[in-house]
Amino acid sequence: MRRSNSIKTLILGGFLLVAMFFFLYSSELPMAGYLKNFLSLNPGEREMAGGRYFSLVDEGGREIDATSRVVSIGDELIAVDNTRYRVVKVRENKAFLKSLGLDGEMAALAKEFQQIVPANAKEKQSGSVEDFNGEENDEDQEKPKFNRPVAIYHTHTDESYVPTDGRPNIPAKGGIYKVGETFSDKLEELGVPPKYDRTPHDPHDANAYYRSRRTVMRLMKDNPVALVDIHRDGVPDPNRYSKRMYGTKITKIQLVVGRQNPQMKANLWFAKKVKAIADQTHPGTVKGIFLAKGNYNQDLSPRAILIEVGTHTNLRGAAQNGAALFADAIPDIIREVVPQAAVQSPAKEKSAGVEVPEVDEGSGAWAAVGWLLAITVFGGAVFLLVSAGSVENSVAKVKQFFTKEFVNALGVRNRKKKSPDKQDKNLL
Repeated sequence: MRRSNSIKTLILGGFLLVAMFFFLYSSELPMAGYLKNFLSLNPGEREMAGGRYFSLVDEGGREIDATSRVVSIGDELIAVDNTRYRVVKVRENKAFLKSLGLDGEMAALAKEFQQIVPANAKEKQSGSVEDFNGEENDEDQEKPKFNRPVAIYHTHTDESYVPTDGRPNIPAKGGIYKVGETFSDKLEELGVPPKYDRTPHDPHDANAYYRSRRTVMRLMKDNPVALVDIHRDGVPDPNRYSKRMYGTKITKIQLVVGRQNPQMKANLWFAKKVKAIADQTHPGTVKGIFLAKGNYNQDLSPRAILIEVGTHTNLRGAAQNGAALFADAIPDIIREVVPQAAVQSPAKEKSAGVEVPEVDEGSGAWAAVGWLLAITVFGGAVFLLVSAGSVENSVAKVKQFFTKEFVNALGVRNRKKKSPDKQDKNLL
């Protein structure tokens, strides 16, 4: 008997340990990140070091793009011309792409936003970058006002620009902060309240995203309209990001969406709208959208994006110019994606003939609750089976519970009718 009880205790204890593991793994606690990294269950979010990078080539061997992020089979790329590719093979530092054709949603959005982008955007293209970097030509032009902030932070706070900063990484004081400040200042000038968190998350290792998760959760308390994690790439050739616009050097911007999070569909939809509007405001500023293996803390918001502003071999000033031009599109993005965030909201968001994904801002928390409920039900079933000894006995116990114990707990009693003689005796 004692041995039987010991076996039952061991089985139940083992189940509880497994249940705790899965609950922690699905939770938003910082410890979950360390657990995933330790067990290598989330191998995404990694980067190549020492100037190494992945070359992304199509079926004909033509290089479409390059990135210092570790590329995995299943990753996707929406190129500057809105052609969509999928990684089907990875060999050493080369990723082979399969063309999926023109992305239908991007094509529809591009057509829609040709009509809604302010007409003066095209007129501004004959100006200079300074026109978008705090020196508006028309000082009397009323700036749009918004009642929710855009949250800004850096997971890799050491990232820098060698030609300007002297080295590619400066712990806790990277040149990326200057880029973030430019982006933040430009938003404020445009009437968009920035919430810029400068918390360092060094060292630049696999756990940086787990450390920045605390920052993101803190920023989420301010109900931001969007989350922007600002980075720079690590490909050695500066020409991959360099561009001249309005007579000035800028760096192009790559949008990154993590494809391993429950908000991926909503994040991708948001990124597509960002690119479509930026393509109309300042064509060529956004070089594409990369769907990478990883989470990047984007499960915490349906409008979270990671942006790569140039690479480490670009001038920091060019990166700041690129960030300013990107910021110039944010008011239009907010008005179209979250119109209620504008003090004077325009018409309701148009769908461009494509399905708008449902947005659930609390899906991460609900996922944890779902896991807990599922674990509780499964644990009860396992305990019942172990204690009853067989499936038949378990079913019998369940039936007994619902026909007797459960009914009695509700205060309902099955009373037998007494014969008149017994009733009379009780009355005497």
